[in-house]
Amino acid sequence: MTSVLHGGLGDSRRLLDRVLRRLWWQPAFSTRSETPAHGLWLEGGVPRVVGSLRLRLGREVRIGRDVTLAGWPVSEATPLLEIGDHAEIGPGCTITLGTQVRIGRHVRLSGGCLLAGHPLHALDARARAAGQPPPMARCRPIVLKDDVWLCARVIVLAGVTVGEGTVVGAGSVVTHDLPPHVLAAGNPAQVVQSLGAVNDP
Repeated sequence: MTSVLHGGLGDSRRLLDRVLRRLWWQPAFSTRSETPAHGLWLEGGVPRVVGSLRLRLGREVRIGRDVTLAGWPVSEATPLLEIGDHAEIGPGCTITLGTQVRIGRHVRLSGGCLLAGHPLHALDARARAAGQPPPMARCRPIVLKDDVWLCARVIVLAGVTVGEGTVVGAGSVVTHDLPPHVLAAGNPAQVVQSLGAVNDP
């Protein structure tokens, strides 16, 4: 009886999510995008948007629950977040930007990833205490080229470009550019192997 009851509640929740997704979440979030955002799929609600940012969504973008997008301008220009066609942003991811973050086509961000294009606080303790923002030099673009996969809880710091087709292992911290088609891991992330000849079974 209990399993039947739980099954019924689960079915009801899934039905409610489908209704909310179609009638509220996706239409509301689509209006933020400067591009049409055809096929947008939101899982578990509308992403939390903090501060000021511009948004360009490609086709068939999927965004998980509890995702935060935070724009903190460091100049007169509003920060720009671009998410390419068929990209997937996993649950619990956070993207902070002071200038620009560009996520290419077919990019995968697994759960809990952080793209830290804006470090939020100044290094100097007195500046932090006074609520002063970090200097513009520490707020730089992040670029994830097409087909990049960041495994769970990867952190990518400001100014980093991750090359096309590169995979970054879970829990890694990416502090510098990574070349295309490699597997990288660690803190700081280092190239472990080339993926040029890898064929999954």
